[in-house]
Amino acid sequence: MIISNLVTSQRNYFQQGLTRSFEQRIKSLSILEQLLESNRTAICDAVHADLGKPHFETLTGEIAGVLNEICHMKKNLRNWMKPQKVKTPLLLWPSKSRIFYEPLGLSLIISPWNYPILLSLSPLVGAIASGCCAILKPSEHAAKVSTILRDLISQSFPTEYVSVVNGGVPETTSLLSQKFDKIFFTGNSQVGQIVMSAAAKNLTPVTLELGGKNPAIICADANLKLAAKRLVWGKFYNSGQTCVCPDYFYVEQSVYEEFLRYVKSEITSQFGESGKVNYNLSRIVNSFHFQRLQNLINKEKIFHGGYVSSELRFIEPTVLRDVSWDDSVMKEEVFGPVLAILPFENFESTLHLLAKKPRSLASYLFSESPEKINFFLENLSFGGGCVNDCVIHLSNSYLPFGGVGTSGIGSYHGFNSFLAFSHAKSIILGSNLMDIRSRYAPYTPQKLKFLLAALKWLNR
Repeated sequence: MIISNLVTSQRNYFQQGLTRSFEQRIKSLSILEQLLESNRTAICDAVHADLGKPHFETLTGEIAGVLNEICHMKKNLRNWMKPQKVKTPLLLWPSKSRIFYEPLGLSLIISPWNYPILLSLSPLVGAIASGCCAILKPSEHAAKVSTILRDLISQSFPTEYVSVVNGGVPETTSLLSQKFDKIFFTGNSQVGQIVMSAAAKNLTPVTLELGGKNPAIICADANLKLAAKRLVWGKFYNSGQTCVCPDYFYVEQSVYEEFLRYVKSEITSQFGESGKVNYNLSRIVNSFHFQRLQNLINKEKIFHGGYVSSELRFIEPTVLRDVSWDDSVMKEEVFGPVLAILPFENFESTLHLLAKKPRSLASYLFSESPEKINFFLENLSFGGGCVNDCVIHLSNSYLPFGGVGTSGIGSYHGFNSFLAFSHAKSIILGSNLMDIRSRYAPYTPQKLKFLLAALKWLNR
C-alpha cells in the first residue's frame, strides 16, 4: 500500500472512534499477547537469523518484556482511563476539576535492530492501550524480524488500525513526511535529530529513546565480586548491543587490580575460555559495526579477549585496561562487547567530571556508603539506573524509562506509556448553584478591593 494512502486510512479509522473503548483496547492487547505466545519459536528463530541472539535472551529480554507490559496494562487500564479528580481552588468553588485522557490519534513507531521485538511492540502496547492507531517501522538491519512482524501483525489486526511498513531510508523518509499525532523513535541521537526535525514541521509530539556512554562506578567499599558478576552480565548481554548496558567501568584505584581479576574470572565463568566463538553471545549486526568495533580495540591495552571472526561477525568479550579519555574507545558510545576500564582516585571529583559530560541514558553505582549513594543520585543527571546492580531497572513497569538531554526526550513503560500516547485534557465542571458577580465587568474599585481581600485571605 502507498504510505500516504495507509496514513489516510488509519486516520479515517481512528476518527470513527473504533479504537477508543475500554473493551476494544483490552481485546487488542489480548490479541497481541496471543500473537507473542503462539509464535515464540518462530520469533526466536527470526531474531537468531538476524542477530545470532540466543533464544534465551530473546525470550527473557524481548518477549517476556512485552508480555509483562501487556499484563501491567490490562490490570491497570480501566483505572487509568477514568477521569482523574483533582483539587479545585476555593476561588473557583463550587466548580469541580477533572483530567480526561484522550488518545492522541495516529502514531508512528520507529524501532531499532538491537531489540527488534521489544522496542517495536513495547511502544505499541502503549499506543493500543491509549486508544491510538499505529504504524510500525522496524529496522531494515533486522530483515527476518521485520518480515515476521509484518506477517503476524497483518494477520492479527486490520491494516487501518495497526500496520507494519518495511524498508530502509526511503520508506522512513516517506513516513516522516506524513502528518502523525505522535512519533515514537528509538535509536541513535543523529537519527533522533532528523526525526525531531521532521516532526517539528507538523508540530508533532515526539518521544525519543536515544543512548549515550553509560558509566558504571565501582567504589572500594563495594562488594567487588558480586559487582563484577552483575556488570559482566549487563555489559555483554546481547554482546553489549543494549542502550542501557554499562559502556565503561570507572574503578577506584585502590581496588583496581583486584576488580580486574574479578572481571576476568566472571567473563570466563559466564562465557568460557578466551579465543573462540561462543554461542551464548549475539553476533555484531553488520559489517559496518563490526569494523567500527574492531577499530576501538587498542591491542596494546587488551587485558582479556581480543578474538574476532569477521566471517561470523563475532567479537568475544574484550576488556581494555588503563584506558583514558583520550582513547578512541572513550570518544563514542561503544554499543558492542568491548569494555574500557578506567581507574579513579577521588569519588567526588570523578562525579563532577562525569557531570560535565553529555547526560547518559543510564548510570550505575556500586557502593555500600549511603553518603556516596546520595551524592551520586543528587549530583549526576542521567535517564535512570541502579545502585549495586545494572540494567534491570528497564524491566520494572512501575518506573518511567527514558533519557534526559542528548540521551532522550520523554519516557514510557506502564502508566508512562499510556501518558506518552495520550492527551491530558483539563476540564472545569461549572456549577449553576451560584454565580460570583464580581468577576464580570464593569470592574469597579469596590470589586478590585473585594478581589484583593479574597486573594489575601486565600493565600494566608
